[in-house]
Amino acid sequence: MRGMRLLCGAAIMLAGGAFAQEREAIIIGTGERGDNYYAAGGAICRIINTHRPRECATSPTGGSIDNIYALDLMDVDFAVVQGDVQDVAYRGAPAFTGSPYANLRSVATIYEEALTIVTRADSGIERFLDLRGRSVSAGLLNAGSRWTFISALSASGLRIRDLGAFVPMSVMDGASRLCSGQLDALALVTGHPSATLWWLAQSCSIRFVRIDPAISNTMARRNRTYRPIMIPGSIYPFLNRPTPTVGTSATIVTLASTPDENVRDVLGAIYGDVAAFQRQQFVLDPALPSKKDLTAPLHPAAMRFYREYDLLQ
Repeated sequence: MRGMRLLCGAAIMLAGGAFAQEREAIIIGTGERGDNYYAAGGAICRIINTHRPRECATSPTGGSIDNIYALDLMDVDFAVVQGDVQDVAYRGAPAFTGSPYANLRSVATIYEEALTIVTRADSGIERFLDLRGRSVSAGLLNAGSRWTFISALSASGLRIRDLGAFVPMSVMDGASRLCSGQLDALALVTGHPSATLWWLAQSCSIRFVRIDPAISNTMARRNRTYRPIMIPGSIYPFLNRPTPTVGTSATIVTLASTPDENVRDVLGAIYGDVAAFQRQQFVLDPALPSKKDLTAPLHPAAMRFYREYDLLQ
């Protein structure tokens, strides 16, 4: 964890009547089944359901942008979204119909993730600019990975039409097509180590594509949630040196109208016993609230929660 002390789970869960029985059910918008967002939502619900049986459930979606839409339609109560998507949704961007989403509220940051571009080891693609003329997928149409990849394209000077093909598909479909030679590169925003990438490396020989600091620095100037990061060279057997790329954070968001009690229940699940929360999914790493990651204002209940437990930076 980045600078956060462990908290007493019992104190948080009991404070203010958290996990009381008379609460509305909670639905968390996540991502594709099997990905980190789906696992993170499941981790939160498992803890909540130990106190409120069968009252928290996950809703698989196409990714971060789908989750913003689902929140706006009130199909879900909370959602896992990339920090960069949270930023453009709250501030407003052409990709979001009806944006800006002024009612969007931040709840938590749960781990750091990186734009990770995977190619076959024999593809000849080493740097981001080598993607010119190549076939690429960055997830489903409303996946956050697609938004981040397009942001990287813009920062590099490339455009979608400079690619050989840019096809929306699920990560698992993209992984299969990459190994079969039908796709040259697969882009995903993920925490590391990634179970998906471990599986992919067992299916064919792969490597990561470098994103030069000039690109990540340009992205960071355009969106405050981005920062240049390195994927450690020792984290996967196929990776023999660090890979420069750009990172953001996986965040939990809700609406201003969400009941305070439900916000406290979600935060209690994350921070009540951080070690237990992390054991459920290896990338989970809750961080202190930071304006760098959370563009939308904190939900009032989240603000009180963090102040009460002296967690605000």
